[in-house]
Amino acid sequence: MSTDAPLPLYSWEQAFCDAILETNNSTLAGRLENARLALVDRQAAINGHAVHRDELLAIQRALHGLQVLESERLTAPSSNVSGSVDPDPFSELCRQAAAEKDPERLTAVIAQINTFLRNKDAAKAEEGS
Repeated sequence: MSTDAPLPLYSWEQAFCDAILETNNSTLAGRLENARLALVDRQAAINGHAVHRDELLAIQRALHGLQVLESERLTAPSSNVSGSVDPDPFSELCRQAAAEKDPERLTAVIAQINTFLRNKDAAKAEEGS
């Protein structure tokens, strides 16, 4: 039996992707919490094991990405009346990285998301000055 859905690269990856791809702000908080718990649990399980260095780095970046996403989406007044926002420009990149099961690419996508959101925050701060 063939399926179009790729298997997760890391045990926490599905919860992370569910959170970053969520477009409905009313369900985002739950998705963020699920992803955060999956990341923290895995981090605790592999912390101190050199063989998992790449995954630990991906976890740190993912946790930061969730924090930025939470502050951007749940505290910002930019969402529309229905509680949904336009899909982020990195959704397809995340799907592709997950489909390819490439930890370096997934880490790079997470880093791109973090950079994009930091730049967006900096631009908003400049507008407010």
